Amino acid sequence: MFEEIKETMALMDEKLGDIAFNRQQTSAVIQTDVEQRKGKTIKIEQVINYLLDSINKSLHESVDELSNENRRIVSRMDMLVDNTKSLINEFKRSVKKRRNLFIRIIVFQVIAAVSIIFNVHLFNENHGLKDSDLQLKYLKVTNNVDANLAARLDTIFNVYRDEEAIALIRQAVRNNN
Repeated sequence: MFEEIKETMALMDEKLGDIAFNRQQTSAVIQTDVEQRKGKTIKIEQVINYLLDSINKSLHESVDELSNENRRIVSRMDMLVDNTKSLINEFKRSVKKRRNLFIRIIVFQVIAAVSIIFNVHLFNENHGLKDSDLQLKYLKVTNNVDANLAARLDTIFNVYRDEEAIALIRQAVRNNN
């Protein structure tokens, strides 16, 4: 953007140089006209009026050219500013989308972790219920409900888990069904 401004300023300098060159040409034309009219009597007022008119015309042309150039520069700058604003807005939208996506991913991960923990808890509870069911079935099969047997079963299943004894209990329950 600054390069374009720099180029525009260089073009303006060239045009101002052209204006100075035009002034020199105008002054050369005036001098040749004055030399041609040397033989004639010219009033000083006519020369001054002619000079003033030519200077005034050159200045008006220069001002018109510069104002046109300034309008083009301003319109170009407005276009660049609008483009920059649209890029900034697009960037803001993409950041918002990414933030929302990130939040969704985090929420999904939290939900997944909670469901995994809940499933593990249910698995453990289900395992405990299976053990309790097996204990009750064993007590029913043996038709012996006393505190010593219940304490022994609690020791086998919970305190000092003995898989061999549990397998024997399971087989005894199956055989009696």
